Amino acid sequence: MKIQPEKIFNHWTLLVINILIVIAAEASGTFFARSGLIHLLAIIFVGLGLVRLWFHTHVHDQYLEPIIHRGILALLVLAISHIVEYFSFMHLKLPRQAIYANVINFYLAGLLIINLGVEGFLRKLRNDSSKIIPTSWIVIAGFFVLIGILFMNPQSVSLSPGSWHVFGYLLATTLVATFSIYRLTLLKNHVAIMVKFISYFIAGIILISACAVISATEEYIAKLGVPTIQIAFINHFLFYGALSLVFLAYERLLHLGGVYDDLEKLYGAQ
Repeated sequence: MKIQPEKIFNHWTLLVINILIVIAAEASGTFFARSGLIHLLAIIFVGLGLVRLWFHTHVHDQYLEPIIHRGILALLVLAISHIVEYFSFMHLKLPRQAIYANVINFYLAGLLIINLGVEGFLRKLRNDSSKIIPTSWIVIAGFFVLIGILFMNPQSVSLSPGSWHVFGYLLATTLVATFSIYRLTLLKNHVAIMVKFISYFIAGIILISACAVISATEEYIAKLGVPTIQIAFINHFLFYGALSLVFLAYERLLHLGGVYDDLEKLYGAQ
């Protein structure tokens, strides 16, 4: 019998799970951070989205396929970001600022990869030979080059108050998020059937962008008297929420109705 994740993980279930995680983390003191469980949970949430997509590998629609394939790749990047963050903190003992900078690099690369799927859809829909896709790949490669540089020379970045690196990351996050939301809105205006998918996805992008902003401004927030562990908790709670929204978005994408439901029934019966 085919497993249907949506029957288990609907919006109410995910809301309850997120609330329980917040309660458990806050009640445990520093355990979630010290044990690395906070990163493991992030990987589990990513895995939930991957399961959602991989259960639909039969989708060969010329419009949906790019979004699904880029979605899988983006989720893998987000999973790797938390694996890297865990080992950077627990084993490599890299400076906190370098770790947070790399988290931002991974997040922004992931958002751009997701956007590539949307661009692929728009290009086929409008028969457009836009240069956005190759440009996006170049920017994504740039983020991965930065990740490599920070591993080799973690002292090369500073997220201290007043550093231009902080403002650079805030600008990059704003640009990537704004561009992604703009392109998704354009897609919504062309394809009314995808409104629910896009609405969930935009909300997820906003939360992931908020995570990047918190990572970039951690020292500013700490100066306001917020404990660093609480900053880390809030950052990860928002990330869990973002991935929950991404899961729900793909759920809507894979149930668009009409011919898509007919295909779903056809393959689901096999």
